[in-house]
Amino acid sequence: VLLIDVPALSSTEEGVNAMEKTVGRLLDCPDSVVAGFACKQDLSRLRSSPIVSQENCSHWISGTRAVIDVQNMVGKAEPKLYKAGLSRVCQHYFGKPLDKAEQCSLWSGRPLSDHQRSYAALDAWVCVGIYDKLRVIAAKG
Repeated sequence: VLLIDVPALSSTEEGVNAMEKTVGRLLDCPDSVVAGFACKQDLSRLRSSPIVSQENCSHWISGTRAVIDVQNMVGKAEPKLYKAGLSRVCQHYFGKPLDKAEQCSLWSGRPLSDHQRSYAALDAWVCVGIYDKLRVIAAKG
């Protein structure tokens, strides 16, 4: 799991170029999987994030072919969880809910606290774990 400070990197032309060559390519790579949970709004926020100079730089996200919304996969595998949040889905698949206490903290402040960084990493990691569990279940089918 990588934590990337999008606002900081988007504030310089070099940062925008680096994001385009790394994260932007990863998000649109048909050979990759980027797992998220109910990630439509997150992608929309990333696409609308300001960049240093609209004149000299295109936005660093060119596409999202690699992005898989795990919430949709969960809904197909377990219809009773179709509208469930990530914490409830974690309870179902891992036996423990995800603590969402940091979700409403001040994310615009820098530096992020250790708790915020841990929450962000765990929030991303459980999506990969759920994706992997669903693939195993589907393979047993």
